[in-house]
Amino acid sequence: MDEHVVEIEIKPQSKSDWKKLQRAVIEFGKKDMSLAISIKRFRKKILLKGTSEGHLETALQCIQIEHKIDLTLSPMEIIYQLSNEGGIVQVLEPIMKIEVRTPVRFLEVVKQDLHNRGAKIENQDRQNDMSMIGATSALICLLGWESELRRTSHGLANATVKLDRYEPVEFPEGDPPFAMAAAMRARK
Repeated sequence: MDEHVVEIEIKPQSKSDWKKLQRAVIEFGKKDMSLAISIKRFRKKILLKGTSEGHLETALQCIQIEHKIDLTLSPMEIIYQLSNEGGIVQVLEPIMKIEVRTPVRFLEVVKQDLHNRGAKIENQDRQNDMSMIGATSALICLLGWESELRRTSHGLANATVKLDRYEPVEFPEGDPPFAMAAAMRARK
């Protein structure tokens, strides 16, 4: 199963930084083997694929800060999958496994935020003044969540978000999935 669930297209704000960006991305890719890199030389853009939103955010920060390159970023896109079983095509979305470690004083805020995003809390534990939460959620519901977690916990909570599985997207009654599937650039 491909672990890459999000992608972003990047390019340097200054055309003179194109070669510098290529070198920076290749160098970072050697350090982070889980980052997929596709260099589009003709279009002067680079496509990065990561295992979570936080994974790509970290990669982008390192590239920008360490190499002092200002980037133009496309919006992050979720990588959906297509399944064709018995002639029935389904769009599959990534379901993420979430592990949060937070000071007890932020526990209820973190749980409420996960709940509001449709996450299913599967387990919870406490060690001294720290709480651990295990949950799952559709990736689309988690976009922006890791940044919000850092903000609401004043940087004291941390999370690991990893692909758990893919599940069929549930479409509203009477809403055919074909237009959405075409727009999502679904992958096989």
